[in-house]
Formats: sequence, C-alpha cells, structure tokens
Amino acid sequence: MKLSQENRYVIDCFNKILQKNPEKKAVIYGIGNNTQIILSEIGKTQVAGLMDAAFEGKQVLGLSVFSLEDAVKFGDYVVIVARSSVVPIIFERIKALEELYHFPVYNLEGERLIEKKAPIYRNENSYWEKKENDLFRQISSHDTISFDIFDTLIMRDCMLPTDIFLMVELKLQERNIPCEGFYSARREAEIELEKGYPILQELYDYVQERLHWTDAEKDEAMQWELCLEETHCRPRAFMKSVYEKAAAMGKQVILVSDMYLPRQEIIKLLRQCGILQYDQIYISCEEKADKKTGGLFRKILKDGYQNILHIGDNERSDGKAAEEQGIHSYTIWSAYEMLVQSSMRYMLSFADSLEKRNCVGKIIAQVFDQPFFLNEKRGKFQVQAPYDIGYLFLGPVIRCFLSFLKDTVKKLQVDKVLFCARDGYVIWRLYKMFQEYQTGYFPEGIYFKTSRRAITVAAIQNESDIAVILQKPYRTTMGELLHTRFGILPDPKDAMAGHMAVSTENPDEVNAYIMSYYNKILQNAKEEWKSYQTYLDRNHILEGQKFAVYDFCSGGTIQHYLEKLHPAEYRGVYFATVNLPNIFYPNGDKMNTLFGNIGQYETGYHLAKHYMYLEGVLTDENGTLVRFDPEGVPLYDESENSRRCLDGILEIQRGIEAFCQETVSCSWFDDYETMKIFSDKLLGCLFKQEVCEIPHPIKTIVKAESAYDFLDAYTAWNGE
Repeated sequence: MKLSQENRYVIDCFNKILQKNPEKKAVIYGIGNNTQIILSEIGKTQVAGLMDAAFEGKQVLGLSVFSLEDAVKFGDYVVIVARSSVVPIIFERIKALEELYHFPVYNLEGERLIEKKAPIYRNENSYWEKKENDLFRQISSHDTISFDIFDTLIMRDCMLPTDIFLMVELKLQERNIPCEGFYSARREAEIELEKGYPILQELYDYVQERLHWTDAEKDEAMQWELCLEETHCRPRAFMKSVYEKAAAMGKQVILVSDMYLPRQEIIKLLRQCGILQYDQIYISCEEKADKKTGGLFRKILKDGYQNILHIGDNERSDGKAAEEQGIHSYTIWSAYEMLVQSSMRYMLSFADSLEKRNCVGKIIAQVFDQPFFLNEKRGKFQVQAPYDIGYLFLGPVIRCFLSFLKDTVKKLQVDKVLFCARDGYVIWRLYKMFQEYQTGYFPEGIYFKTSRRAITVAAIQNESDIAVILQKPYRTTMGELLHTRFGILPDPKDAMAGHMAVSTENPDEVNAYIMSYYNKILQNAKEEWKSYQTYLDRNHILEGQKFAVYDFCSGGTIQHYLEKLHPAEYRGVYFATVNLPNIFYPNGDKMNTLFGNIGQYETGYHLAKHYMYLEGVLTDENGTLVRFDPEGVPLYDESENSRRCLDGILEIQRGIEAFCQETVSCSWFDDYETMKIFSDKLLGCLFKQEVCEIPHPIKTIVKAESAYDFLDAYTAWNGE
C-alpha cells in the first residue's frame, strides 16, 4: 500500500511516542484511516486497545474499544489520533482520565494535553480567503465542471455519515433481527474491503458472514440503509445553485463520487434533491477506481473531457488527487468541516450520542449549507437572523420540553392542559402540532388568558390575601403599588400616593397605606372575579376535574389561585420552578419540572441564567393581561408593545417552530433527562461571546419586563 506524506508523518509521530514509552501500552483514540495505517505498519505489540465513544465495548480492527475505566485498567496512556482541530474536542470528552485517574492523554506530537493552555479561538486557515466570486470565475474559465456528490451537492442531515449505520441497527432491533455488533461490522466492512472498491451488496455480504445472518435478514438490513439514506439526504442548496449556474453557462457537467451505493440509488438520491441534468456520472464501486488514488480522474480524461475544474469537499480526494492528474480543483468545506473549524465546534464536545449528533446534524445542515458563510469572520460564528436563534439555540431545549410535557400529562391523566398566557403561547401551538403528528395521550390544550396581576386581584377576599401580595418585593411609589398590585387608582387628593414604597425599608407604612383602601380593594376584587368567571365560563376552560397548568418558570402563583378560585385538582408542568419552597407550596409538591428549581444558588443550567430571555420569546402579541371587562374580554397593558420588537420575536418563534416541525416525529428527545443537558448547553452557546457573535440589532429584539415586579426592561446582553 502506497503511503501518503500524511500517513508517513502519523507513523513517525506515533513511533516517537512508543520509543519514549518502551515498556508501556498505548490506547489509541480514533478508529479512522490513520489508526488503520498505524496498526498495519507498526503492529499491535505496544497497543492495548482503542477508544471511540460509538464503538465502546466492541471489537474493531482486531482490538477492543475501551471505556474510560477499561483504558485505565489495560493501558498506560492515550494517544489521540485525529486532526489538530478536533483534538481539543476529543480531549474535552475524555478529560476525566487526567482529572480522576492522572492518566496521561497525548496528541500525536507527544504533548500532554492537560498541560496545554486552551487557546483563545483563532483560526488562520487559508480557506477563509476564498470567496464566492472566486468559484464562479474558476467555473467561467473551464469547459467541464466536475462535482463531487456527497457533502458537496447533496448532504445528510445527520452529523456523521456513519450515524446512518447506528440508525440501521436501531431499526433491526425493532424488527427483532439479531444485530449485536452490526455497527462495528458495517464500519469494518468498508475498512477491510476498501481496496476492492466494494458495492453495497459486497459490504453486506461481509456483515452477513460476521453476524451469521440469513439472506432475508441481510437484504432487509441493506434495504433499511438505503431507506435511511433517502430519508436523511437533502440538497446542499448553495452548491446546487452553483451546479445549476454551471449548466446554464453551457458547461459540460459530470458527477464523481467515491461511493459504494449503486448507480441507480445515487441517481435516485440526486433526483430527490432536484439534481437532474449532467453529462456523466462516475462512481468508484462501478468503475473500480477512486478519486483519492487518481483512478477516477484518469478515466474522466480518457473519456475525452478537457479543461476540467473539479469541485469537492475533500482536500486529498477532491483537491490534491485531481491536481496530480492535471485537473484543476476547487475545494469547499463540508458542513461538518465548517463546524469543526468554527467557533461553534464547542458543541462537538458534548455531542456524544446518536441522538445528540442527529440534533447537531440538523443544525449544521441549516447553518453551514453555504460553504463561505464563515469566511468574513474567519470562523467566528455570527448569527445572521433572528430565525437562527430560534432554530439553532432555542428550538432544541423547547423540543426537549415537549417530550417531557407529553410524557407528564400522560402520567398525570389530566382532562385538560392549561397553557398560561403569555409565555404559554408558543408551547400551546407546538402542543397542537404534536397532537396532529404524534400518537398517544393528548388531552385538550387550551391557551388560558391569565397573569399574576389578573388572578391575584380577582382572588382577594380578606386582609390575608392582601398581605400575601405585599410579600412580593417592590420598589415604587405608594400610588403605583396600589394601582399595579391591587387595581385601585389613588384618590386625587391622596398626599401619600407619591411617597416611596420599598419592601425592605418601610413595609409597615406601606401596609397601613394599602389597608386604607381596603373596602375599595375588596369591591374591585369582586368585580374582577365576576368578569374573570365570565371569560372562563364562555370559553369552557375549567370544565373538568383534573388539570395540568403549564407555565415557563413559576413559583406556582397561577396554580395556587386557580385552586382557590375554582376547586379542582391542578398539577403544574413547568420548565422549572422558581424559589421553592414558598408560601403557596412549602413542600414543592403538585409540580412537575424538567429543570428542577432554579433558585439563584441551586443550578448551573444556562436556562436558569437566561430564563427571562426565553420568557420574552415565548410570548404572544399582546401586552400583560390586566383584567377582563364585564363581557369576559381581556384587557391588556398595550404600552408594552411599543417597547417590544414584535417582528423580530415572531421570526425567532418561526425558527423554533421550524425545528420542532422537522423533529416532531423523531425519538431523539424521548430521553429528555439526558437531552435536556445537551440542549441546555446548546442554549448556552448563544450567550458565550467566544462562541457566538450577535449583531446589536438582534440582541435588542427581546426585552423582558415586569410591571408587577417593578422591573425595568431586561435584555440578555445588558451586562456587556
């Protein structure tokens, strides 16, 4: 086997590490081509085993794939065999080896990674100099334009191509087909048969022999792979437009791929992605030649194509190999490579399962379709539109909650789910989407117009109720407190109305002032409750015996006052509770939360730090509900709308809904206890300056404020 310069470099580096540790056994992290080269050229004498999260507990390349604990037990140190840009991501995953066991982890250069200072994000790759116009100038000056297919013209919306194999394994499990070791065998088939340019049938013959399948079992597994390829393939829209412009310019267009799928299947995928017109297609498994050794390019030249420009995503196969045959090349990065090279690569450190990688795959297919997207900022990720905030950063955490909500209402067996205004609005709409697209227990969902102001005033019956309302902190004037918390305007001649009311400074004075309006407060409360009741009755909202009450982050105020005003069984279903225990729920019972209680010192969740931002996004178009009129019509604080960028909020909501729509049938988020941590970290990326750059106009879209709490408008980046 002819070794490339890269192969020789990897072997030399690994040899140096072995020579420094002659009596010790290495564990190699990584099972790619370079690991295969190391084992074939150096041997396995000083290698205890391998590491790779997806292969853990399996046999690959004749060696065991270790867990962290097994690596410590059977090896002496780890060497990460991967590109330098990926090494920090891998080290982040296995850093516990150093932190818990003081077990050395090295890169290929022999540097112990725990001793390397993490660099500030900087990427000086020459790729950043490429521009869209450069590509079109190159196309204009050539007669034949050759396109790579996968990751160039079409792409999968899963993070790694090999994730398709894991999905096949899950399908086989559902069908009760024996499949233990399938993923490993399927990957190994490509490695072992690579030199013969295998077709899919030959790869599955290898798997069949390894797993002792019948012909019927083999055929079904192979059909599942083809089916899943179709399901997850989509056009790379920007590159599809490049291909269409090349054809419109009268260029000869050919397609070239190192691939095991048969011609008819690749044509089917291309047709599915709207790629229909090309002069010829060259596939390695049919031509028995590939791009990376130059064989396919030689065939193209032999067939008479001249003045060729080849466009693809692989620096070696699509770049150097083409140039070596006298064919000009232009390399663009795949969506995955763009992620690896960008400031967003942080998310790879916690994408450690199929479900998480599938989520990342959706995200990068959306964001990194355009191969020059990162170039202006040299790899620093910049949010381009409010839609992206919803799709990339908020969509996953909300989709995770929807799975939790579905499971919780089924366990509770409630009659209805009340989605409290205003931040119940988007979740209510998404719940209705779930009702339409999923099967299962979905009680009626109602968007319930309410607010702390509206329900607490309507529920006042005595001095104790007033005292409870005054326990909520305040800093305002006496008259404003009277109006905001109790719905009463001070008398025109009230000399005290302009005096300051501060809960930590003069609570007794404030209490005496408020109680001077006691009778007016009670009378107003009766009127407001009557109007509230009219709204409830006309909309049949509280018809039932058992209700789930949704709110975003709650102390249970709405839930408590519903129990008081309309006796029934109520159970809260929240993203999180706030500051429990409290006077309403001293034991924190009757509440179900995904993120627990987000008291100030109790959690490290990004959702806890930025929950006011999400509250500002999940809202409807109205201001805070103040009360109802006698006909049961809601009356709002309309002044809030003048301080909100509603168009921007709606665009963020569209992004959230698009992500949830695309994943509504996916089971990725069923393990919501695990996925909440992953989606919360994605949410956190939005607020990390080293990861994500947000233009000022987008930062100022979402403002959260609370007249009830006398809080000024909040934006998530106020502290900058």
